[in-house]
Amino acid sequence: MPCGSPGRQLWPVGLFCSPWPEQALRANIHCQISLALNRIYTEWYPSKGYTFNITNSTSYDQYYVHGRTVFEVMVRITDDIFNTYLRKRGTVNPYYSEYCDGKSVTCPGLKQWGTVTLANQGRNALSILKYYYGSDIEIVRTSNIQSIPRSYPGSPLRQGDRGTAVFTLQRQLNRITKDYPFLGKLTVDGVFGSRMAATVRAFQKQFNLTADGVVGRQTWYKISYIYVSVKDLAELTSEGETSTGTLSNGTWNGTVLSTGASGSAVEQVQFWLNTLAQYDSAIPSVKVDGVFGTATAKDHIYNTPRAWYMYRQLNPVEAADSTPESDDIPWCLEPEQAVTVEDVDFLLGSHFEGTPYDPYGTQGTEESRHRYRPIGINRTGHMVAMQIRPYAPAESRSIMWISYGSGAFTTSVPFYANVDDTPAYLRDTTPEVSTDCLYWTNRLIATLADAHFYETSNAIEGFSEDVRSFGHRLVERTDGELAIGGAEADASAGSVSVSVRLAAANDEMAEYLRSRNTKLLGDVLYTSSNLMHNSFAMSDRWN
Repeated sequence: MPCGSPGRQLWPVGLFCSPWPEQALRANIHCQISLALNRIYTEWYPSKGYTFNITNSTSYDQYYVHGRTVFEVMVRITDDIFNTYLRKRGTVNPYYSEYCDGKSVTCPGLKQWGTVTLANQGRNALSILKYYYGSDIEIVRTSNIQSIPRSYPGSPLRQGDRGTAVFTLQRQLNRITKDYPFLGKLTVDGVFGSRMAATVRAFQKQFNLTADGVVGRQTWYKISYIYVSVKDLAELTSEGETSTGTLSNGTWNGTVLSTGASGSAVEQVQFWLNTLAQYDSAIPSVKVDGVFGTATAKDHIYNTPRAWYMYRQLNPVEAADSTPESDDIPWCLEPEQAVTVEDVDFLLGSHFEGTPYDPYGTQGTEESRHRYRPIGINRTGHMVAMQIRPYAPAESRSIMWISYGSGAFTTSVPFYANVDDTPAYLRDTTPEVSTDCLYWTNRLIATLADAHFYETSNAIEGFSEDVRSFGHRLVERTDGELAIGGAEADASAGSVSVSVRLAAANDEMAEYLRSRNTKLLGDVLYTSSNLMHNSFAMSDRWN
């Protein structure tokens, strides 16, 4: 009988009982099944020379006690999903579904106690698994139930042999060649020729085996072990195994695919590319997700980290397990809380604050602080965020929050749309450096402040708060004046049009911005001048 009150399913944890929803139990059992099957599929232990397929240690696999009390709910669920396993879309191997309890032990995979929280939020088992392992995880049911096979064909393979086992070796050696190019690429034809014998000898020499060009049991399992290692088949970051069968006759369906396309046709092409990549090291592997994107290795340095930081700020709960190089960050989603103009301003000028990747921070290392491209980088020219206010009259509904220069050293301020001209301080940017325009003034401030970030941060923060506050007051006052004037005043002879009033407000904002920018430039210049390396005072002589 399950422990706890009647009608309530409970999961025995240690010496006490804790309520676990069924969907959380299912997610955990799916993980346990898939991890065990991954050990079998990859021949993880035989490839290391052991005679067993799985251990009884929770440090590596999972613990089993024969004859232990089994609760009815566990029997029912296990009977239902015994012949299922997890895999990534487009792959065939059981996924290495790493997991831990999430309290006494942490890991990058599924957190068992976290599944309870997610299930109580209404998520089903598959949704929970996708939360931890990515959106391309799937649950597969199979009728292929049999005893544990051994991949080694039973006798050594040598030059002149042919067949499925040789085909398997050629395919695995070609993938290993991506990481060990000196081995050389083989023709995958199932024929053990002289070129393959040379590759085998090179492999054996590299991994301290007898270099005789013959694939005996030891060489077979070493090739299997290295293949699993280079493909991360027994890791969360697994490339995955793709099928070697014929899935399509390759006939073009007439649809041109390009960046932005999605669907089964894209997924099919991705599947083909991954299969080809196993035979040709010049072809990179791609994620099989049905989305024709632009992902490259550079994305993990240049693009993905910026998306991750915004994800982390706007959806901290959902983004808790993501990293700067996660490939499953949503393209768009609803923030967990309402977003203000100040939030947008912060994000577009951010530089990974509060993380080891902040170039101005003290966390991490010198390398980590310059690993990724920030959002508010030094060469940012300008930022514009359009605010459309449904509660305001149509004529004054739209406001552009604008900043010039690096966002880390400035702030955005409001300017009304629906005007015929732009204030000269913003409009008249010259090719020559000049403090008569907003752009160059902010660039000068950023250049000076960058070298003395912490010493000048109070002045810049004070400037930002002051200018934003003025902007909010100006918008509130202008909206009020427009409401008082109303349509009747606009219709009367000699009345000032709404666009003219909005332009006047913009000019006022620009003038205040010019005044405060000039003062900030002076403050930052003074601080930076006092910190120059060749400064000297008589008092220095006696310190």
